[in-house]
Amino acid sequence: PRTAAEKDATIHQEDYGGATVKVDQPIYNGRDKEDLTLDAASFELMRCPTKLSTEDFYNIQAGDADLAIKYNAEVETFVAKQLGCEKVICVQSQVRNGEKEGENGVGGYAGGGPHTDSSAVSADIFALNTLKANNLKGGDYKRYCYLNLWRNIGNEPIRDNHLGCLDERTVVKPDDYIIKDVIGDGYEVVQYQLSARHATQHKWYYFPSMTRDEAILFKQMDSDGSLSGRVCFHMSVSDPTATKKAPPRQSIEIRMMCFWKDAVLDTMPTSDNVHRDVLQSPKEYAAQLKGSNNLASASLFQLVLAIAYKLPFVGQLLKQISVTNSKKTKIEYSGHATDYVDRFVQTVGSIPTWHESSKAWATVQMKRHETAQGGIEGITMTLVEDQLGFQGTRNFSQHEKAEIVAALLGSSAYMLVCKHHLESLLFD
Repeated sequence: PRTAAEKDATIHQEDYGGATVKVDQPIYNGRDKEDLTLDAASFELMRCPTKLSTEDFYNIQAGDADLAIKYNAEVETFVAKQLGCEKVICVQSQVRNGEKEGENGVGGYAGGGPHTDSSAVSADIFALNTLKANNLKGGDYKRYCYLNLWRNIGNEPIRDNHLGCLDERTVVKPDDYIIKDVIGDGYEVVQYQLSARHATQHKWYYFPSMTRDEAILFKQMDSDGSLSGRVCFHMSVSDPTATKKAPPRQSIEIRMMCFWKDAVLDTMPTSDNVHRDVLQSPKEYAAQLKGSNNLASASLFQLVLAIAYKLPFVGQLLKQISVTNSKKTKIEYSGHATDYVDRFVQTVGSIPTWHESSKAWATVQMKRHETAQGGIEGITMTLVEDQLGFQGTRNFSQHEKAEIVAALLGSSAYMLVCKHHLESLLFD
């Protein structure tokens, strides 16, 4: 959760904003329903055996990079075969167990309400960033799908806290999609929450008694707008028929990006057509609005100023001043890429102090590439892309970021620290 200081820095005083309502919703058994397919409904149950043990999955959560690489390869091979896509790149996983929540990063059950994990705008940027980090060209592909694979990792069938999925064919578009900014520990994303306006026509499904040889594939976003199943509302759902002796659900979800070279429609985003240079971080935008839109905490001066904005001529002048000031507070590119070398030298040099999950990510990235140089280039691009805003380069243009990447890869000091801290990950 955010600290008091972090909350005070933005207009979002609560971690979970917006009104919610409780709705009694039937959830149907999805087994033997042949029409619940990935491209039609946005989710699908599949037979998907794994060679990993229950203990292996907990070790992945604790930061075992070699096991993560093994599971990534297993999933990537399976999904590519099932979907017929040319490239699958696993990016992150999460183990969940209600009785072990908080132990080595194990999460609890996501039962707070129907949601998606991404949205069109966030997924587009994520797809572009994934290609860049893996030295791939967006122009080589015509479609992407941001996908989750969810499975039981225990030896017993799941009896409670199932994964509930909403058939997207029963969702009213665009009425039921509520855009929501989510700012968590070390991440921020734009997601969708579900409107209750048409709840009576929504059809929810679960798959009882899932075993470890089964998996649910469900979409976070598919760039192909011609499909009825593009994004899956989901949540953990408790089973009223479960007994108190039911074992805790043990599960893992792994997120990945899938890319097609051949597709009926070319729906791949580009930096130009998504206008990414004008996209703004939800967290940064909320900080900019601090004090201007929060009526409860507004001072008398702020209230008078708000009224003045509505006056002819005066309001226009104030808006021009406000725009000028906001531009001054935005972090601007210095014009010299070498000015940013030292900060990234320090970032890579601090790898020994990184959280185990971050070290595991770096290890996976290094071993994913055929050469150490390729791994260093991929990690450098991700660091400069600065999706989480840690380096202060997030809002720079793609051209400016490319200049910084080139400066880093051409810096002897940066490459020396990379060879010391990143190449060594290949032998861990």
